[in-house]
Amino acid sequence: MDSVAIRKLNVGNRPMETYVLLFNNYVSQGIKKIVIFGKGDNIVRAVDLYNLINKRLGGLVRLSRVDIGTVEYSGRRTSYIELELEILR
Repeated sequence: MDSVAIRKLNVGNRPMETYVLLFNNYVSQGIKKIVIFGKGDNIVRAVDLYNLINKRLGGLVRLSRVDIGTVEYSGRRTSYIELELEILR
């Protein structure tokens, strides 16, 4: 069976350019699937990152899966989003 390398990009409070550069590095390394992960207040930033990447790379990227849910951290429930992107080249 063919194994596909997957990288996870955790979106936090760093400038958006940092995540775009990291995404571009993954693509240039030949990674075929990249998961953008944001939790709590960074859910909006994760979606913004996807929209930015989709606007710039359009036909090279396909949204293959979206996962939304909650997890428990330190006794508190926190919402999260995972956007799995497939690189089409």
